[in-house]
Amino acid sequence: MKEQIIQFGTGMLLRALPDLLIDKANKDGIFDGSIVQIKSTNSQTELFNQSQNQYFVLEKGLEQGKMVSRVRQINSLSRTLAAQTQWEEILQCARNQNINIVLSNTTEAGLVYQPEKISHKTPTSFPGKLTLYLLERFKAFKGDPIAGMVILPCELLVNNGTLLRSYVIKHAEHNQLGQNFISWINNHNIFCNTLVDRIVPGKSEPENKIYFEGKTYIDPLHTAAETYLLWAIEVPRVDHASPTPSTPSTGSGVSSGVSSGVSSGVGSLGVRKVNQATPNPSTPSTPSTPSTSSGVSSGVSSGVKEKVLDILKFVKADERIIITEDLTPYRERKLRILNGSNTMVAAVGHLAGLQSTYDTMVDPVLFQYTSNLIRQEIIPTIINICPDAEDFAAETLDRFRNEAIRYPLLTIASQYASKMNSRNVETIFRYWNLRQELPVHCCIGLAAFLVFYLHDGEENGQYFRLNQKEKFFYKDEHSSFLCETLAVLKKGDWKDSTPSAPSAGSGVANSGVAGGMVSETIKKVFSNKNIFNRDLGEIPGLIDKVAEFFQSIRQKGMNEVLREL
Repeated sequence: MKEQIIQFGTGMLLRALPDLLIDKANKDGIFDGSIVQIKSTNSQTELFNQSQNQYFVLEKGLEQGKMVSRVRQINSLSRTLAAQTQWEEILQCARNQNINIVLSNTTEAGLVYQPEKISHKTPTSFPGKLTLYLLERFKAFKGDPIAGMVILPCELLVNNGTLLRSYVIKHAEHNQLGQNFISWINNHNIFCNTLVDRIVPGKSEPENKIYFEGKTYIDPLHTAAETYLLWAIEVPRVDHASPTPSTPSTGSGVSSGVSSGVSSGVGSLGVRKVNQATPNPSTPSTPSTPSTSSGVSSGVSSGVKEKVLDILKFVKADERIIITEDLTPYRERKLRILNGSNTMVAAVGHLAGLQSTYDTMVDPVLFQYTSNLIRQEIIPTIINICPDAEDFAAETLDRFRNEAIRYPLLTIASQYASKMNSRNVETIFRYWNLRQELPVHCCIGLAAFLVFYLHDGEENGQYFRLNQKEKFFYKDEHSSFLCETLAVLKKGDWKDSTPSAPSAGSGVANSGVAGGMVSETIKKVFSNKNIFNRDLGEIPGLIDKVAEFFQSIRQKGMNEVLREL
């Protein structure tokens, strides 16, 4: 197989979803391309090298009411390169015309813009790396349109392709890389918004022993996954008159610029074509038109749809790869229902003494909390965007009940603050705008999220909390701020005070020093613009309600608070 894909990220979701589907397409004779994957976080590529870039995915789940189990050997990776030590080899890939697809999943925290000097050295951020990679390709092929790439970011952010493209343009402008390069990016590289959906909890086999086709393998890279998966790819519209999308404004809560418009005939090419209802424009906080940034026209050259389908031949291998004219319904139902509830429940379940998502489904109190959270507070905010939200919610609860997939709650808490912001803040604002009421279950989830950051200690500059006497080190770029800000509430002198009703319009409980301390501290967290796109303190009474639950959790315990609902 020839190398056709460059992939930024080596995580389990990439390995168990797009990489698996590409492997399937190769084995079915539909595609003939391998993946060069880039490890950005550190230079540890030994596991991949020792395994010859092969690994197993163990799928278990309910299909038509029956539990099924299968093992897949994945051979779609050709090699693994370390960004910090093998950057020249990565740039050689940019000079390879056969490599015309970019995949990525650097988590929500990785898809960010930070000004930096783009030079021959390895850039710090993922968008910076991609900018330099594309610049090398532009130079190598002298701006030839045929050298343009199809770029498929898989980070769980609204309009991830639109966002990544805007960051590449910002880097090009900041580094004065030239109008010709910017025009080539705009007109000949196709940034698709995408959505990936699969629960991938990690390794499951003791001693990494995998039994496959009568043989035993030792695979430290193996991962367990549910049988369900979805990879939805939105083909961008051709619109040379539209401005380049800017960074989402602070306070929008939603990234701007939903692409739409796939011509008829997509279905005739053997790709599943999906027509979804147009989102109701009255729905609160739907994505808005992008604002002007550089003034450079956006869009790609005519024939974009044909180019995407010609390059992404692997999409014909599985009906669960969807080419769509509007990603919004798929994105919103997954982001809000599955990921949003998972993120809310992570701290709630952890504080209740549970370890996995499955545990929260078999615990009657936690199951009731999760079900009510989804049905009473999340679904009403997206029902006009996702007509099938109820069905998807029922399917989601079934997926959480899969006893073979025990997704650790503390794994969900990785990059917890960024996830809480991207997955739930907009839901809370939508609910308030819709009902003029506080979403009680969301408020409990926010309170549990804050209690979660009442750390148990610090070691080598990292904060941790104890989980069954083991140290869990926070894996969150905002953990220092959260742990240090909330540390004042670890003291016991405030816990005996119950906040009284807030004064009109104050937004802060007036129960004296104790209650006021809790509310003021929470207000400081929610107004941090580095964490939250929108200040939750703008919703009347929300800070006080979260403060009330915060104190109740500390005084009574999580289980008792849930039982009192």
